[in-house]
Amino acid sequence: ANNIYAEKDESTGVFYTIDVENTDGESGENKVCGIFYRASLLEGEPFDEHNESDGESVLLRQGAEAIIPAGLDFGLGQMSEGETFTFYIPSRFAYNAFAFSSIIPPNSIIKMEVTLDRVMNEVGVLQMETEVIDDFITANELNDLDKNPLETVTSLNSGVRFKRLAAGSGTETPATDQQVTVTYKGTFLDGKVFDETVGNDVFPFAISGEDVISGFEEGVRQLKEGDRGLVIIPSNSAYGESVRVIPAFFKLDFISNRIIPGYVNSIDPYTILLFEIELKEIL
Repeated sequence: ANNIYAEKDESTGVFYTIDVENTDGESGENKVCGIFYRASLLEGEPFDEHNESDGESVLLRQGAEAIIPAGLDFGLGQMSEGETFTFYIPSRFAYNAFAFSSIIPPNSIIKMEVTLDRVMNEVGVLQMETEVIDDFITANELNDLDKNPLETVTSLNSGVRFKRLAAGSGTETPATDQQVTVTYKGTFLDGKVFDETVGNDVFPFAISGEDVISGFEEGVRQLKEGDRGLVIIPSNSAYGESVRVIPAFFKLDFISNRIIPGYVNSIDPYTILLFEIELKEIL
C-alpha cells in the first residue's frame, strides 16, 4: 500500500530496505555494534529513538542473544558499518504479547530505522574503555598522593584498576574458597549509584565461588581485613554485553517474567563500573 520494496528474510519474517549502502564497511555480524535508531509502530510517532544529538551511538552485541527486539539482532547481522536500514519486525521477533500502555499494543509489528555507526570486536571495546578509565583516573587525580594518599592506582592483569584508600589491621588477603564479608558502593563513572550495602548490612560471598562478577572479586583479593579500596572495572570483567532492551521502559516487564536477569535494569551493555569496597572479615 505504501510502495515499499523490501527484502524478506524467510526464517524470521523480518522485512528490510537498504536506505544507505556501504559495500566497503565492516560487517556487524558477531560484532559489537554502535547504532543510532528510531523505533515506532507501522503508523504513528516514534516511541523510542537515539540519534547523534543524544551523544555517541549505543553499543550492543550482535549474535549473542543480547538484544530485544530479536529482529534487530537479526538485522544487524545483515548490515555493514556506515549503512542505514529500515526493518519491519513481526511481533514474534519484537515483543510478542507484551504491551506498554496504549503506546505499544500487544502483538505489535515494529518499524526500526537503524544506522550502523561503528563496528568493534571485544578487544577494541577494552581498548576504548581503558582510555576512558585512564582519563577518569587523571581527571580525578587518583595518582596524586597529596590529594589521594596511601597508594597510586594499580593495573591488574584483567585491566581492572585498584587503589587502596584506607589500611586496616589485617595481614593477609583472602585465598581461594575462603568466605568473606564486605560492604560496598557501586557507581558509574558519573557518580550515579546503582547498588550498595546499607547501614550495618554486610555482603558475604565465597572467593572463587562465582557469586560476584570477576572484577569485584579481583578487587577484593587485593584487600586485607579492614582495608578499603577503589576498584574500577571494565565491562569484560563486569557484565559485558549485558542485554540491550529497546525501548528501555520494557526492561521491568522482561525481568519480572524472567526473560532477562535483574541487573539489566541498571547495567547497560559495555558499562564501566566503579566500586568502593571495605573488606570486613575473612572467615
